[in-house]
Amino acid sequence: MRDIIETSSSKEKPSEEASIKRIGEINNKCLHSSEIGDCSFYSCIEQRFPCGRKGYTIRFGSYYCPRVKSFFREFNAEGRVWINNTIRCHIAGMRAIYEAEKASCNQIVSKAFQLQEQCFINNGFCKVGWENRGTLLKIFNAGDMSPTASLSKQIWKNIGKIAGKCFSEKASELTKWINDHGLFHQMKEKIKNKISSAWETIKEKVG
Repeated sequence: MRDIIETSSSKEKPSEEASIKRIGEINNKCLHSSEIGDCSFYSCIEQRFPCGRKGYTIRFGSYYCPRVKSFFREFNAEGRVWINNTIRCHIAGMRAIYEAEKASCNQIVSKAFQLQEQCFINNGFCKVGWENRGTLLKIFNAGDMSPTASLSKQIWKNIGKIAGKCFSEKASELTKWINDHGLFHQMKEKIKNKISSAWETIKEKVG
């Protein structure tokens, strides 16, 4: 089996940089999951190379893969084809991690973000991104305050970088829109909505 050699330039804790010898064995059920684009494949990676609840496979793969699928009907027709192919592309690409003899948690994250860009662009993000931007914003909510919040911010920032590499008609507008709807904007909107909701409640009680 081959080793995963990609590294990340980000500063991580030593425990995250150290290679993890595979613990779980490769099994056919997991390999089949990778072939059909089943979200359960991220759990297979975690079983083989456990990084814990703060690791990529639990915080991102096992969380966002089914989340994306739950928003499937909110994409337009072309967007549905794109997101379906993108999910399958990402899961298939992560198989290299699963089949490796060793990998660090940091390498898993690095590989996943590299695949995000490749799978987005190769499957037509530049063509469908503008029309489906609202749905993407709902999925990858950079203003999310859940345990996945930091990854949400990273993912949204990465989508902005991907959009910046597009040459489609709406490319520059899409890049600007994504950057304008980052963490600060979304948190501001949440605060505004909470204030509005509280004010409506007060008016109902007074009235």
